[in-house]
Amino acid sequence: MSVIEGPNQYPAGSEQWEAAQVFIYDPLAFEGSCFYCGREMAWPVVHWHGYTGDVFLHPDCAGLLSMHLASDTLKAQKMRAIR
Repeated sequence: MSVIEGPNQYPAGSEQWEAAQVFIYDPLAFEGSCFYCGREMAWPVVHWHGYTGDVFLHPDCAGLLSMHLASDTLKAQKMRAIR
């Protein structure tokens, strides 16, 4: 996972850029919507790499999705334990 804070957060290739693992995208070239809410993306962006593709989310949406994933995971684990 990475948080994309903007095209000029760190100079590309700098130690800070490498240490923060920030992926820089040109906001004018990015044409996408939030995976969770579907609204247009704005900076900063949370970006997850997945097996089938990339997921872009608003920070608040990433938090909500994370809470729902954690809740659903606990429910599924409890169901598996009952069997």
